[in-house]
Amino acid sequence: MTINGVVVPLLTKKTRSDSGTGLKGVSKRVRRGLTRYEVSITIKGKRIYLGAYKNIKEAIAARKAAEIEYFDPYIQALNAKKPPLD
Repeated sequence: MTINGVVVPLLTKKTRSDSGTGLKGVSKRVRRGLTRYEVSITIKGKRIYLGAYKNIKEAIAARKAAEIEYFDPYIQALNAKKPPLD
């Protein structure tokens, strides 16, 4: 189901098995001996960079906040279109 050009089922898809961190949109980068967790989110074909974090918990929190901001309106719109299951 597509809403405003966004394929909504892809938003709730599971994490890929080859993910380095096991988290969608969070990748681990080691540069000059420093570990950072880079966070991004993709919506309507555009990748939005959310920042780099020293701590994976901060990276997870940033990703979850972005999912609420960017994904929830589409997920709620899809759920509003579906008839309730009785």
